[in-house]
Amino acid sequence: GEHLFISVCHESWRRRLGKLGKRAASENTNFSALVNKESEKLRCSLSRCKNAETLRETVIDFWSRAGGSELLREKGPTKVLHLLDEKNWKKGRDLALLALISYQPQSEDEKNALAVQGGDDSE
Repeated sequence: GEHLFISVCHESWRRRLGKLGKRAASENTNFSALVNKESEKLRCSLSRCKNAETLRETVIDFWSRAGGSELLREKGPTKVLHLLDEKNWKKGRDLALLALISYQPQSEDEKNALAVQGGDDSE
């Protein structure tokens, strides 16, 4: 379930980047700036999760904004649900953060946008 959870997060992030790329093109906006803002927003949302309920809300919102998951439909959501329950939510949060920082860019644009991101030492 852990591997699937990370893979679904990677797939969702890839789809989210695709949507941001389309938005940047249609609005003539800086793709890197959109990616940086979205990444920081997601990181902060995940980091602020203090219980299973807030983690579930954050992760499900993230996955749904991406437009669904082929992996989750194929493998079944029951394989990852345990990472969103009261007993395992901290592991789920950590895995979602790990997925965010371990994402492998799929294009040169993604690579450049993700390279611009900087860590925030204030938290």
